This record gives sequence, structure tokens and C-alpha cells, in this order.
Amino acid sequence: ARAKSLVEEGAKPIETEGRARATVNVDKLSSAFSAGDTVDINLMKERGVIAKDVFYVKVLAGGVIDKPLSVMANSFSASAVKMIALTGGHAYKTKTARGKKKKSQ
Repeated sequence: ARAKSLVEEGAKPIETEGRARATVNVDKLSSAFSAGDTVDINLMKERGVIAKDVFYVKVLAGGVIDKPLSVMANSFSASAVKMIALTGGHAYKTKTARGKKKKSQ
């Protein structure tokens, strides 16, 4: 219950492409991003943390997170939320929306 109270609601849906679901451990986020970064699904794709075809991300508590990050994801395990909060970071529960496909020229 305490962990749920630490999760904040994201403002608006994040547009992205894909159909797959993925999980990512906090240690992967910690190694791929710098302290103070705001991490969302599209940035995770850019950095190679998750595959390009992912539409839904759940953050798990595997490993160690050693810096404050603001993490925006579809869902979190309770332990992941606690770990993120203990570093001074924030967990934001967001929704994803299908992005508009770019027309090729």
C-alpha cells in the first residue's frame, strides 16, 4: 500500500509504436541513464534498453539503482517503486498511445 502511494499519475499518454510488452529491471535503467534524467518508453528504445517494437513497459526491482531517476512506465512492481523512491527519484504511471505513422516521401 505504501509503494502504491509513491506512484504518481503521468500527465498525458506517451505516443509510441509497437505491439509487444516488456519488463525492465531498475539496474538496466540505472546503467543506461544519468542522475536526474526523466526516462520514458521512447528514451528506453533510443538507448537500447528495450526493443523498438515495445508498446507496454513494466519496471521490476532486479539489481540496484544508484541514482535518482524520474521513470515513466505503464506499471511498476512495488519493490521497484520503493527502490526508485529511496534514491530520490519518482515513478510515474503512464499510458501509451499509438503514435502517428510518418509518411514516407
